[in-house]
Amino acid sequence: MYVEVNNKEILLDLYKKKPQPVSLRLSELTREQNLFYEKELNNLVFNCGCASGRSLMRLFFPAVVILIVAGIVLGLLDVKIAVCMGISIMILLGLIGKLQSINTSKMEYRKKILQIVLTI
Repeated sequence: MYVEVNNKEILLDLYKKKPQPVSLRLSELTREQNLFYEKELNNLVFNCGCASGRSLMRLFFPAVVILIVAGIVLGLLDVKIAVCMGISIMILLGLIGKLQSINTSKMEYRKKILQIVLTI
């Protein structure tokens, strides 16, 4: 369900709420500007954070493997426990990356709304 935005008040109301998909019809902006801002806002709304989570997992994967192998070799960790720890750490890293990306998208959404308000 897209929120139709045709005035500044609706835009400011969206700023206070949870990000929602929008359909911009602001008379103060050209058709191209409306489409541009609409696309940017909707991309931020539909960002799931998967790419960010995947990137964080890839970044720390070598360190996790080294720590687990070192723990097993030094006799500090049992193999089963080490594997469970490694999987848990990777899942946690993916979740952290995903949540961070979603939070950043929410802040960018609000920032973009303020930018539009200042433009009109």
